[in-house]
Amino acid sequence: MVAATPILSSSVIRLFTDSRPVPEACLAPSREMALEIRAEWGIRSRFQAISMCGIFGFAGFQDTTLLRRMGRCLHHRGPDGKGYLEADRFSMGNARLSIIDLAGGDQPIYNEDRTLAVVQNGEIYNYVELREQLLARGHVLHTHCDTEVLVHGYEEWGKDLVQRLNGMFAFAVHDLRTGETFFARDRCGQKPFYYWQGGGKFVFASEVKAILECDAVERAPNLEAIDPYLGLRYVPEPQTLFAGIR
Repeated sequence: MVAATPILSSSVIRLFTDSRPVPEACLAPSREMALEIRAEWGIRSRFQAISMCGIFGFAGFQDTTLLRRMGRCLHHRGPDGKGYLEADRFSMGNARLSIIDLAGGDQPIYNEDRTLAVVQNGEIYNYVELREQLLARGHVLHTHCDTEVLVHGYEEWGKDLVQRLNGMFAFAVHDLRTGETFFARDRCGQKPFYYWQGGGKFVFASEVKAILECDAVERAPNLEAIDPYLGLRYVPEPQTLFAGIR
């Protein structure tokens, strides 16, 4: 897995508040203060809008029913649409919350000859600059969605693509010619990527509960994670509270 450092953008704040300045309390509000801010500023939908989308899938087997169950499990992350790819012993999908290119950004998104496909959870802040670079190199892009630069960027630069990304992201690029899949997540884990592997199977998703839809995954606690959770109030990666899930 390759990681890249995300750089936060002021565009995140603008999504909350349009052009108005952000109240200082917004940056770290108490529960009561957050409720007052949401009521006064009417920003409940904006909180929801920048927090979601989800990806999911598996390799080593095929199961259309499981793929749809995983999608339904992440519906709250992406109520605007679901998209699926089913290839030879590989499947993936996206639950989308539309933010950029509302009409044209449905996923998976493919390259020109449909040999590469991508699903993403996140936002690429410098996608406009990357799009211009890819167009100059002869790529044909059909949308104005930030996700499309990932599939063409991978086609152009391979794994080095992540070194060019400014954003928060977790994504999967699948090569339908070779059957290989490339996964990447921003270094700080602002966008989650969980996975499980065993018995020749690999299952991934933006949330653990989607992975637990797979019957092969044992539903058991990770006892080694209890001590750091009680001491630190979080579980350091790559551990999770679930046995076998990273």
